[in-house]
Amino acid sequence: QIETQNRKESISLLSFPGFSLEATGVDFLRKENTFLHHTNKYKNDSLVVRRGQAFQLKVSFTRELKDDDKIFLQFSIGKQAKHTLSIPVFQGVNIVALVYNLELANKEENSYRLCLIAVSSPADAIVGKYVLDVITESNIYHSGKNYLYVLFNPWCEADSVFMPDDAQKDEYVLSTTGYLYCGPTEYVLAKSWHYGQFEEDILDCCMYLLQRSELGPNDQRDPIMIARAMSALVNMRDDNGVIRGKWTEGYEGGSSPTEWRGSVRILQQYYRTKKPVFYAQCWIFSGVLTTVMRCLGIPARSVTTTDSARDTEKNINVDIYFNEKKEQLPSADFIWNFHVWNDVWMKRPDLPEGYDGWQAIDGTPQEKSQGLKYFFLIFLLSDSEEERKAMETALSHVSSPTCAVEQVLKYFKASIELGLEEVEAFLPGQPIDLNIVVKNKSADAKMVNLSVSCHLESYIGKVEASLATLQQTVQTEGNTVIQIPLNIPADAYMKVLSQTEDELLVKVNIFADVQETNEKLIKPLTLSFQYPHLKVVMPQMAKVNEKFTCELIFKNILPIPLEKCRLLVEDLDIPLKIFDHG
Repeated sequence: QIETQNRKESISLLSFPGFSLEATGVDFLRKENTFLHHTNKYKNDSLVVRRGQAFQLKVSFTRELKDDDKIFLQFSIGKQAKHTLSIPVFQGVNIVALVYNLELANKEENSYRLCLIAVSSPADAIVGKYVLDVITESNIYHSGKNYLYVLFNPWCEADSVFMPDDAQKDEYVLSTTGYLYCGPTEYVLAKSWHYGQFEEDILDCCMYLLQRSELGPNDQRDPIMIARAMSALVNMRDDNGVIRGKWTEGYEGGSSPTEWRGSVRILQQYYRTKKPVFYAQCWIFSGVLTTVMRCLGIPARSVTTTDSARDTEKNINVDIYFNEKKEQLPSADFIWNFHVWNDVWMKRPDLPEGYDGWQAIDGTPQEKSQGLKYFFLIFLLSDSEEERKAMETALSHVSSPTCAVEQVLKYFKASIELGLEEVEAFLPGQPIDLNIVVKNKSADAKMVNLSVSCHLESYIGKVEASLATLQQTVQTEGNTVIQIPLNIPADAYMKVLSQTEDELLVKVNIFADVQETNEKLIKPLTLSFQYPHLKVVMPQMAKVNEKFTCELIFKNILPIPLEKCRLLVEDLDIPLKIFDHG
């Protein structure tokens, strides 16, 4: 039976004085249970189990059980334990749980009996942190600070997060490390990330977030509702959540987003201080949300899209403005070079058949549409038949798609193709040498008015500095390719690059106006700097619990000295170390 009164009222219904049977202790058999429940990696002294799967408790009593004895296990959850589940364990016959007497714990102290009790929680049990009371007719035994954590169970077919593939469970539930992919389409960078869902305080932080979500008991058993709540609580916006986002320079009072290499420090700091951590950007929100979901038992992964657009007018168009020199101007609509959100695995009984499996959620605070956060994606145009069909399908859902469809189809049939000659990754401090490519795909000669602009921008598309512009009219013969050089000296960008903590990108916009056909084309391209790698020299052998020395070697490729350098070192068990060097 489920009791919703406070604990004292609930217990009074189950107490019967006059009998001497009393519980004297509970052994949660943590080692044995956690191994079977795939929870043995949690750094937590309490028992962590997964719902829908049996676990065992060893309970000691003052005497041997009799047929007319009445014993209840009461599991309580929530503030002031207001939600309780009482299980009759022994009442003449075994009703719910398997009960049997074991040998005496100590033959010289034969006044005590041990009972091994197997308990199976429902596959839709409330996820959270429980306390246990063992109730006999004359006694209530409180388990004290020996809590019971109940999580989702991807190994249980009856659980709505069941994942049949064992390799996927290893990857999306149990794996504690991985990569977050950042950068533009042409130069995606893999950032190593420590999810650390089993580390100290991470599980308790997730329980604290569940408490802060104020979900009701029915919602707290539903992965759909919990995923929505957690995606809101990982960010500070509106919810005073885990970490605050910042996309402009100046990270005083916190850490630059580029310094984070894992979720553990963020969640530990938030749980211990109960205050938001500063600062984050999209890949950090995603990494933290992956940690929270995996910690709660919901399969999760971080997902990266490149060329991700913010559509403020919800018309599947992104309006970007340029001046007469073709330099990009500020706009409410813009395209992020990449965006990172999350997939979580679950059944969707609230949707039509066929929608079970991976579901998209986003921890990055965005605009709100009808009360819900949204982040709209666009496909950049290509020659790909599959992407063209996808774009046509998407455009068919907007209110006035005709004009947009015609523009898209016209682009695919254009007689001129724009681009850059293959560019090797360039190093900071070196000149940027580009070759603009104009390819005439038709058999006829074409006169093309060409304009090119180049600027530094952040990954969210914010222009930081203009670098160069070019305007030229070129004559192209049929089925030919011509190249126009664009050279940018290092002095044009080094001051801005050295004064920002963010990783800036080089954006090139190529415009073409074909005189014979009146075609107007634009080709945006994004390039990234290649930074020197750290060389790590480790000893061939190291002994457990003994110090060892390693070298981290960095080569300054610039012609000027570097000042105020910082070296950040973090491994899977040792907190982040920051070394400042003048």
